This record gives sequence, C-alpha cells and structure tokens, in this order.
Amino acid sequence: MEVGRVAVLYGRVRAVAGDGSQRLLQPDSPVFAGEVIVTGPDGMVSIVFDDQLQTQLDLGRMSEVLLDDDVHGGTDGLDLQDAVSEVEDIQQALLDPDFDPTLEEEPPAAGLSLSAGDHYYVKFDAIGAEVLPDNPVVTTDSPPDFTAPDPVAGEDRPPVAADLQPVAEPDQVQVEESAAAPRVTAGNLLQNDAPGDGPVTVTGVEIGGVSYTIAPGQTVTHTTPLGGQLSVSSDGSYTYSIQGAILHETHGQGDGLVDQETFTYTVTDGDGDSSRSTLTVHILDSAPRPGRIPT
Repeated sequence: MEVGRVAVLYGRVRAVAGDGSQRLLQPDSPVFAGEVIVTGPDGMVSIVFDDQLQTQLDLGRMSEVLLDDDVHGGTDGLDLQDAVSEVEDIQQALLDPDFDPTLEEEPPAAGLSLSAGDHYYVKFDAIGAEVLPDNPVVTTDSPPDFTAPDPVAGEDRPPVAADLQPVAEPDQVQVEESAAAPRVTAGNLLQNDAPGDGPVTVTGVEIGGVSYTIAPGQTVTHTTPLGGQLSVSSDGSYTYSIQGAILHETHGQGDGLVDQETFTYTVTDGDGDSSRSTLTVHILDSAPRPGRIPT
C-alpha cells in the first residue's frame, strides 16, 4: 500500500521491500508500507506521507528506517476523522438545554477525575544528595592513531590518439613560353601540405574536366586544354611542359601577357582522410621586343 511520496532527494537513496527487492528512489517516487528506506553516504531524502496531517519524514546520510505504522501514521487519519465526528456530535448535543455531559458522556479512558475547585500538584524535596555519572569508558588517554589507507591505483587506460586530418595547400608555378624549344617546370604537390595520419599520397587529379584515380606508384599524364602536358605521380611529384607555340585561350600569341591553367588534385593520409587543392600554372607568353634600327 502506498503511504507517501518523495518530496526532496539528494544523492543515492533506495527502498528495500520485504522480499529483498530494491529500487532507487527519484523525486516524486512512491513509497510503500513495510519498505525500508536506506540512504547512502551522499544520500538525503524527505518523504511526505498521505495522512491528513501530511506528516514529513527527513532522513540524512547513512540512515535506515522501516515504514511501519509508527512512522507513516497507519490509522491516524481514521482516528482523526473519528475524533472530528465525535466533537461534532458533542457540539450538536450542547445545543439541547437538557443535555448534561457529566451524566451522559463516557468517562475518560485514563487519568484523574477532577471536580470543581480541586487541583493536583507534584512536590519535590531537596535532600542535598549528589549523584555522579558512572561512565566505564576512560577518556583521559591519548587519542587513538588512525592510519590512512593506501591509495587505490587508478585503472590504466590507453591514450586516445587524435585523428589528424591532411590539409592540401594551393600550389603555383610559372613557365615562360618559347618558340625555340619546349619549356618544362617541375615540383612536388605535397611539399607544402599538412600530412595528417601516416604517409600522404596523391590519389586523384582532374585535368581539363577529366578525373583520374592515381594508385600507389602510378603516374598519370594528360594533355591540357592549352596544349601543355601534365604528369602527376602518387608521391606528389609532377612535371608540366609546354610547346614553343600554343593556341591561347585568352591572349594572342606574343602579346606578353600571362595565360594560366588550373588543375585540382586530391591527397589521402594513412587512415583514409582526404583533402583537395589546386595546382595553377602561369604561362608567360613572351612577346618580341622592338629593337633600335641602326641608321
């Protein structure tokens, strides 16, 4: 039978039923007659019972109490209701002028019967006797020594390795076009990139809208939209060559301005994380310079 509910709770508090089953209490949890409420080292609880007086039970840490009739009130609610009914009956009877409570009411169950003008008192005689407490516990010795327990070794846990991400940074090079012979520039795409976890390799490249997957140890070569030739290897090394005369997209041949080509590449680290960046080749279109004509 439910006899109350948890009003306030801190820490760990459990209720143990008569069959030995246990449950952890939460705020507003019901409690039942016959349960034992047990608070832990950090537990405190306030329980409000369902009687008419809303009796409250407060328990501190490391406490234990059985919820029997003496604690939760049992039939107190019924006794109070009977008393209220009896008072109402007496008040109603007093309205009758012929009612004599000394004749018609039952005598009290215990105690003294008082008549008008009488009173009782308790008399104490001072005899001057002295009573000393007899305590068998000797408290004059030095306090006991307490030895601190050995520290408990914590559980060794393996360190958690951070998952580093590779970061590919943009690369830029310049090559000057010459009609005399092909011009070549070379470098390594990984030179300025953050490595991430484990070895980093170039795993893909996009040239002129065509995407290539580069396997370990493989080199991909492709003719670029401006007529150059780009070769990229998985270790990041690359070469770019351009012939002496090319068909320019933006500027006419020999105007002295710069054309450029941009290629996208992908790097991947040892645990599969990847990053993308670009290689931009600036092509300087050399123009014939006018000389002084001798006269």
